Amino acid sequence: MIHLLSEYLNDGYYALGKYSITCCAADAEFAGFVVKSDTKLDMNEWYEVVGVLEYGKDKDGYNILVIDAASITKTTSNGESQYVYTCNSYGDGSCKEVTKYDLEY
Repeated sequence: MIHLLSEYLNDGYYALGKYSITCCAADAEFAGFVVKSDTKLDMNEWYEVVGVLEYGKDKDGYNILVIDAASITKTTSNGESQYVYTCNSYGDGSCKEVTKYDLEY
């Protein structure tokens, strides 16, 4: 999934990732990688990116790790969720997945 994060990133930089839910829907946060590319990308679409990790700069001039994209291919979710759900571990070694929500934004 693509997210612009335009208040932090310069033109030509995009955030590629998913929303991570660790407790409940209210704590969902975007987690992923920053991609540097001149290719026009659409919000809330799925992409496959091939590139090289390098340093870039955010709007405040701080170094950030980015993928300098060599190729970007639009793809489908293949049924994959836009959310990553953590698994809570209990003392007995069992694991219970956090309740999933069908969220729209």
